[in-house]
Amino acid sequence: ACATYNGYYKFRSLISDSKPYESFQPGLRASPFVRSALSRTLVELISLAISVMNGCTSCVNGHVETIKGGHLANPDAAVDEAVRISGVVAALAAWDHA
Repeated sequence: ACATYNGYYKFRSLISDSKPYESFQPGLRASPFVRSALSRTLVELISLAISVMNGCTSCVNGHVETIKGGHLANPDAAVDEAVRISGVVAALAAWDHA
């Protein structure tokens, strides 16, 4: 699903006039978290970390907006921590330990 979102939002950022496409949505949904046992806030933080790794501007902004609209005492600190975790995960994924 993430690749679908990324391709769709990348299209919107590349086209000169994206207005006609703003209301269109990618056909797939990020279904792994639809019926999650995790809290909605944790799902958003994980989704933010994944979106940062995928480089999806629209997804990152959407998840940050949702997190800031939630019930966290310090949403900016939570966003910062999720972004830091995504950096560690990306570094580990790229690590050549051969």
